[in-house]
Amino acid sequence: MMFKMFTPLILVIFCCTGGLFAQDGQLDSTFAGDGILLADFAEGTETINDIVQQPDEKLVAVMSSRYPNPETFDIQVVRFNPDGTNDSTFADNGVFRYRNDSGSDLGYDLELLDDGSFLVAGSWATPDPADTDFHLFKLTPQGELDSAFGTNGSTVMKIDSSEDYARAIAVTNSGEIYLGGDSKVPGFSRSRNVIMKLNAAGLVDSTFGTNGVFMWNDHLEGAATSSLRQLLITPEGDLLTSGRTKPSGTDRISLYKVKPDGSGLDSSFAVNGELLSPLQGYGYGLTMHPNGTILVTGQNLTTDGNDLVVAAFDGNGVSVPDFGVFGVVTVNPGINEAGLDIAIQPDGMIVVCGETGGTVFSGPPRQFLSVRMDITGVIDSTWGDNGIVTTMTSDFFAFPNAILVQSDGKIVLGGASATQTTGNDLTLVRYGNFIDADGDGYSIVDDCDDFVFEINPGAFDIANNGIDEDCNGEDSPVAVRFVDLSSSFEAYPNPALDEVVLRTNDPSLQALQIEVFTANGRLLSSFAPAFGPLNTTVSLRDFPAGMLVIRVQTETGTAVKRIVKL
Repeated sequence: MMFKMFTPLILVIFCCTGGLFAQDGQLDSTFAGDGILLADFAEGTETINDIVQQPDEKLVAVMSSRYPNPETFDIQVVRFNPDGTNDSTFADNGVFRYRNDSGSDLGYDLELLDDGSFLVAGSWATPDPADTDFHLFKLTPQGELDSAFGTNGSTVMKIDSSEDYARAIAVTNSGEIYLGGDSKVPGFSRSRNVIMKLNAAGLVDSTFGTNGVFMWNDHLEGAATSSLRQLLITPEGDLLTSGRTKPSGTDRISLYKVKPDGSGLDSSFAVNGELLSPLQGYGYGLTMHPNGTILVTGQNLTTDGNDLVVAAFDGNGVSVPDFGVFGVVTVNPGINEAGLDIAIQPDGMIVVCGETGGTVFSGPPRQFLSVRMDITGVIDSTWGDNGIVTTMTSDFFAFPNAILVQSDGKIVLGGASATQTTGNDLTLVRYGNFIDADGDGYSIVDDCDDFVFEINPGAFDIANNGIDEDCNGEDSPVAVRFVDLSSSFEAYPNPALDEVVLRTNDPSLQALQIEVFTANGRLLSSFAPAFGPLNTTVSLRDFPAGMLVIRVQTETGTAVKRIVKL
């Protein structure tokens, strides 16, 4: 395995914002030294197709890798430490390689299960290069085949006698497994969409569809074809797919909803379960927003090249009119763009990765692209340069196939960077990202509950209410040492308009720190007073009207005074 150093060119304009956090979209120097990891394990071509993060913050990626001797593709699964170094405790020095002597296998999707094991989906080669099969295998948390799954850790499934590719995994809460992909019609160039169901042990569930398989668009003729790229399970248990369908000579971004039992398409969705978007291209990335909106990203062919697009639909397959322009956001900073994956941040913001660049004959090389927008499709200008970040990792071409929002909010893109001599190199790029879902000023990393405004490390802990407002790990059984000291302080005037004076007749009770909270515990101000020991003035000008709590810390204890701000 060989790691490569690369000096990145990142087209982002940074502003001086102050504070402790870099602007969102800046390369994270705590990862791989400069935010960009290039690696060559196979000494050939390696392309990341999916990435996941473990609870211990390690990153795991699945790749299709071409080895030089013999020159075939194998599926690789690699694991990295949070800082981007190779995790030697996983598989063989950090790399699991599935070797198939019959030919080339391709790895497309990766699923991290609750017990720390992994499911990997792709294709399985047979002695006939034109006859590949669905392939699913399971790895233990240590990176070894799980012999209790399928046959010695693997399940190979033949859909038809031509090329079959398992491209997406979806797992139910009970452990049932759905595989989505496509199957080529023997003797023809067209393909059909396929979903297969297996149980948690890796055995085909024959109660789903026909003997475990539901296939559709088999009726398409001539040049018409379909290709499934993504699969998810809706909250109702239905199966939603994205990809492309070519009904009459033109690629169309397509969505389909399939019944949970595989008995057919759900006719309540779009038109008899089928949504053919007017956008000309593939629906590469698919997700569902917490508000129920279906989001798909891909590309749309125009007279000026391809544009990255994000389209929004409701649960019935109807375009969301107030998202972007008539339900579509278009991003086209270069000549050719494509959206390749999509994710939702904990605060509801949408992040998309893809590629941007020129053509084969003109323009800049293809490079990593990411864009962020809100739920209405408005581009978020705080992400990089007006909502768009492009990162050049190769002077030949590069592209990300996967995007991940880490538990700390940082954004990771995974894909490949090409050279003209050694093929594609595994590429991971990580960006800084400050997420404050509840807007209380504390990031998702520091806030023990980033979805409740009144709970954060700076909040005032209300005693005996069963809530840990200040994130110290417990609810205070009593207010700490304030009862006696509170009677030693006077706050006046009360009610107050612009300021309040804290006064004590005890010269030993000098205020060392003063904090002002709302009545529900949100910290408004914290400062060391510059006045004398007996009188301290607290400004209220910037605080909201209503009940305020002032906490005074002294060397001998704490006092709390409640006042009304007019």
